[in-house]
Parts: sequence; C-alpha cells; structure tokens
Amino acid sequence: MRILTGSIFWMLAALLCLQSSVYARIDPNKVIVLANSNSVESLQVAEYYMRGRSIPASNLLMLPMSMKEEISWDEFVSEIYNPMLEGCIDKGWVSGDRSDRYDKAGRRIFALYGNKIDFLVLSKDVPLKVAHNPELIPNPPPPGLKDEYMTTHASVDSELSLMPMPKPRIYSYVTNPLFQKLNPGSFTTGQILRVARLDGPTVEDVYLMINNALLA
Repeated sequence: MRILTGSIFWMLAALLCLQSSVYARIDPNKVIVLANSNSVESLQVAEYYMRGRSIPASNLLMLPMSMKEEISWDEFVSEIYNPMLEGCIDKGWVSGDRSDRYDKAGRRIFALYGNKIDFLVLSKDVPLKVAHNPELIPNPPPPGLKDEYMTTHASVDSELSLMPMPKPRIYSYVTNPLFQKLNPGSFTTGQILRVARLDGPTVEDVYLMINNALLA
C-alpha cells in the first residue's frame, strides 16, 4: 500500500521540518522515537537524537524487530504495527479501545479517538519495506482497479503514518487526506501521523545529519 502522494513525500517533508522553523513549534514531549532493540546502532542513534532535541527518555519505544531491509506482512504486523499501537495506547499517546478482532493482515482492530503525537521518528535499522503478499489481494479483485495497483508492497513509514486511520486497506493505495489542504482541520490531521526517519550508511553519518539540522 502507498499513500497517493508517495512515501518519498513524507520523508522529504519530515526532513524539511527537522531543519526549519516549523520544527521549533513542535512540542518535544509529543515526539515519539521508535528503535529496533535488536540493534545497538538503532538505540545509539535514537538516544543521541533525543538528547539533541530534548525529547523525554520515556518517549522512546523499543521493539525487537528483524534486521532486514524488507520484511513480510506477518513480520511487520507482529513486530511493529500491533506492538507499537499497543505501546502508544498504554503510554497514553493514542486514545482508543482494544478489541479481540483482527483484519486479514493480522492487524488488531482498535477504536481510536485521537492521538497526542506531533511526530513519529524511526531510528536506524527499523525495516524500510513490506514485501508483496498476493494472499492479501481480494479475490475477485475490485472492479475498475488498474492491474498495477493490485499490490500490497508497502513502505514501513507510510504504513505507520496511517495508524490513526480507521481500517486503511492493505492493497493498492490510500489517498492522502492532507493532499492540497493548506489549512486542514483537527479531524483531518488526526487521521495521519507525521513520520520521519533517522538513517544513513553509518551511525556517524546519522549523527552528522542530526548535528547539521540542529546547527541550521
């Protein structure tokens, strides 16, 4: 799945916000950092970034994840999506009620009322992509949908940005509710999480990116 404007839009927008005056108006208490607890480098980058941005240590969410760049839908749901949503509700970052029901991909169904998250920041070594799973495509496929949209290949960043949205579909694309809206209301903005990623070839490269943004 992809947001209509694409995951590249979200990553570039997030990086621009990190280096602009817009970011200065974001409350550090409302920035959540997700790190891969199986990676020492992921934790190092997360902690370095949080110190630089005065983000409370309690806003670090550590989950054991695969070290692969591309993971399956089963891995994404069991290692990232479900435990992250559970953690956000437990910590009060997201308001909602749990149910005992799951969708076709295994995502636990929640009744969500809102969130207090200004930005979700993914640290180094959080997987990047979710592999296509043909078993998640409806059979028969929806009429009128182009063949090229019959895919469940996805960006981890984009999938997490859709977390507050009620029942986003797994295949094809999901229209960005913020597209061409300069002054969206709270209901519209509440359907999307702004997602940024701290990543680079080495830990030192990521530190340099963080330091340059702070200097700017």
